[in-house]
Amino acid sequence: MTERPRMRGVAAGEAMLEMAPVGNGLYRGGFAGDTFNTAWHMAQLLGSRVGVGLVTGTGRDTLSDHFVTEAVASGEKRSVDLIRHHSARAPRAIVPGREE
Repeated sequence: MTERPRMRGVAAGEAMLEMAPVGNGLYRGGFAGDTFNTAWHMAQLLGSRVGVGLVTGTGRDTLSDHFVTEAVASGEKRSVDLIRHHSARAPRAIVPGREE
């Protein structure tokens, strides 16, 4: 049985889909936002010494499923229990430099 870390770091807030221009009118999407980036960097820097969680809400759509998969793949393996799914929600998409 794997021993759980004694300490846990948690970032709480909204994660977003960032649409970055790649040329010729095309965009590439990736998950970002201050909260997601903070949790991601905590997981990368602290490794298994500290459990990292992300408290956020997502929808019940394909894009939200991809977000949860990305969160788990990026090292926040203990965070999935802190992500709530809501049928009327979806990740917000932003284009850097065009936020309102």
